[in-house]
Amino acid sequence: MWKEGEDLVLKSKKIPHPELWIYTFLWSLLCLFAVYNTDLTSNKWWLGALVLLGILAILIYLIVDDIIDSAKRHDIIISGNGIQTGMYDVRLWNTIDYAYIVYVKKAGNHLFIEQNINGEKSNAQFDLRCYKYKKEDLEKAIAFWSKRPISKLSDKHRDEFIAERNMTGEERQSFYEMCLKSIPILEKGCNLKSRLYLTALITFLTVHLILFIIFIDLSDDRQFAIAAFTALLILIIAGFIRYFIEDVVRRNPIIEQLTDSEYNDICTIVSRSSSFMIKRGNGGIGFWIFFLCASVAAFISLYFAIYLP
Repeated sequence: MWKEGEDLVLKSKKIPHPELWIYTFLWSLLCLFAVYNTDLTSNKWWLGALVLLGILAILIYLIVDDIIDSAKRHDIIISGNGIQTGMYDVRLWNTIDYAYIVYVKKAGNHLFIEQNINGEKSNAQFDLRCYKYKKEDLEKAIAFWSKRPISKLSDKHRDEFIAERNMTGEERQSFYEMCLKSIPILEKGCNLKSRLYLTALITFLTVHLILFIIFIDLSDDRQFAIAAFTALLILIIAGFIRYFIEDVVRRNPIIEQLTDSEYNDICTIVSRSSSFMIKRGNGGIGFWIFFLCASVAAFISLYFAIYLP
């Protein structure tokens, strides 16, 4: 747990990509299985062995290369001077515009550092899968030591929005302070929604995989009705939780004080870095139509599950 006033050190991992080890282990088992079941009297057995061993050699090479890179990689240090990413590579705070974490598709979380040195802009990024870190600690340390709110992607989008609207003076300061208070609340709600959808999807797939493999016979109408009811019940529960999350965010005193125009402006900023959004009102007519249809369908499924012979 990082404490204010202390340097935050992101230690380099000795095994930054453990998935490579897993792939290599599984491929080794496949090679052993293939060797055990191969007819060595065949004239072309060596072709298959060449392919299997070739891929295994590539995986081993990637592991070795990963270990060598890890040995060379320097810890990332967040301190009062700036962000140190190498023995002599220190990015000073007065040259850093933003330093934030962003998810890169198929590559995990990266730390993006945007610099402006004498008008010349440059960017650097670091794969955080190679370091031991906590996202909240990293964001807090950057904000604390830089003495500016620059540790989130939404901070950049906020400043861009202010520039687009040509806000100046008191209007700019007032909107800036409003963003500092309200954006974290909306972002937290959006993150909870995204986790809810992921959890609901995993639960849905897991439950039905177990049902279909072990218990459910799709040719049996009653069992099919039970499976349908279970699916709809998961959707209804997820919908209720989603509504509860949105309602808690909407009833927050800071959010309630915003006018519709201010709320829409804040949502515009947050939507640039999040695919989930919390609308004002009671969840929208779409949610209630979904809830009604799902409830009716669940009732029908339950009826057939009970009364079908």
